[in-house]
Amino acid sequence: MKAYSMDLREKIVGSVKKGVPKSETAHRFGVHRATVKRYCKQLDERGTLQPRKAPGKAPKLDEKAMRLLAEDLEEGPWATHARKAEFLFAVLGMRASEATVCRAVGRLHRSRKKIQKGNRTRRVLEEPMAHGGRQHRSRAIDVRRRDGHPYLPGSSVRLRAHRRAGVL
Repeated sequence: MKAYSMDLREKIVGSVKKGVPKSETAHRFGVHRATVKRYCKQLDERGTLQPRKAPGKAPKLDEKAMRLLAEDLEEGPWATHARKAEFLFAVLGMRASEATVCRAVGRLHRSRKKIQKGNRTRRVLEEPMAHGGRQHRSRAIDVRRRDGHPYLPGSSVRLRAHRRAGVL
């Protein structure tokens, strides 16, 4: 949640100092009564109504690293997160894990997808359709991707062995 503006904080505290009850001030400005109490206490203790720094750990990748990462994404969107982490270390001397780079790419609202929507690979059965109909599932061993390469690693070796054995 964003902090309330300094102008609103000053108006709230000024209203309470004029003698308006805290509950009425809260209702008038559309804030919770606890917020009015907190602002009055903060002015008394710290002397300022400036909001505190948000809690949490500082980001691993600073503005310079994020700018560099954005430029690198424009030039080479196909690089892996590990490659981008190595790039950041080589250029800035900053070690970042793959997960850190992945989150940073997400904050930049960029996708690492390499294949466009219409060109995605999927499983395609070649043999049954080539012969004009469905065959028995035990015969449909030749499962290939759209680009013609075997879907399963090592499947071309198995297919050759099946063909030699007379299964196909």
